[in-house]
Amino acid sequence: MGTMQGAAFINGEFMAAVDARISIFDSGFVGGVSVFDTLACWEGGLFKLPRHRARFERSAHAAMIPLRCGGEELEAVIVETTRRSGLRNAYVQAIATRGRRPTPSMPSHEPTLIVYAIPYVSIWSEEKADSGISVIIPAIRQWPAAVVDAKIKNFNRMHTHLAKLEADRANADDVVLVDDRGHLTESRGANVFLVRGGTLYSPQSGILEGITRETVFEIAEELGIPADQRDLTPFDLYNAEEAFLCSTAGGIFPISSADGRRVGEGAIGPLTRAVRERYWQRHLSGPDVTPVFD
Repeated sequence: MGTMQGAAFINGEFMAAVDARISIFDSGFVGGVSVFDTLACWEGGLFKLPRHRARFERSAHAAMIPLRCGGEELEAVIVETTRRSGLRNAYVQAIATRGRRPTPSMPSHEPTLIVYAIPYVSIWSEEKADSGISVIIPAIRQWPAAVVDAKIKNFNRMHTHLAKLEADRANADDVVLVDDRGHLTESRGANVFLVRGGTLYSPQSGILEGITRETVFEIAEELGIPADQRDLTPFDLYNAEEAFLCSTAGGIFPISSADGRRVGEGAIGPLTRAVRERYWQRHLSGPDVTPVFD
């Protein structure tokens, strides 16, 4: 097993990623009291850094996790960690926890802040970028907002772990979760879109407000593609002209089949391809790119 490349920052100290450590008594590990956000550095530029930072701060605020720093100071830490990694294409993550507990049962008052940058990773295999991925609607349901609002980007992901095991047993690549009403929500760390009648649709509830999802809506407006949010069911996915998942970790990936039913032509469609091409173009230049290297 190779040594992990990259750099990390923990509570004011920069270090090599391979040297990054936290206590086994940290509340993020012991109780799952943590929030996070993931960014992409592409060809030397961080994409939508202020938007990711702001979402990270919203998640922390909602979860009542204090941050050691925020705003431009936090953005500077993210940029510097990425710069120290030496990676032009990097998977960058910021994590906040309530910190190390004095004992396993006592709450912590000293928060933990972690930032790391490692080689870029994709949730899905690049060889399926055009042929598409297969998904299932698992028996596991998305949690309702009455339990934990999906807008809080957090590491309590046991339900998606179990859903992925269900997909593995079905020889499927991934999942699209439904809520307790039977409406489509999201995948594991990815939002879902489908195309019907030449219009893009995405679920409107039970989802993380994805930065990539936001970007897809912006691209749709640029390209003159009608787009909307609405309640959707598995039926809508089965009968879509095209469908795709989108995430910072991977970008835009077409869905070729759902629960054994072919979706559209069973591979990437023209609208999905146009959105994907523009998505990566926007990572190279423009107001959403924060340069990391001089």
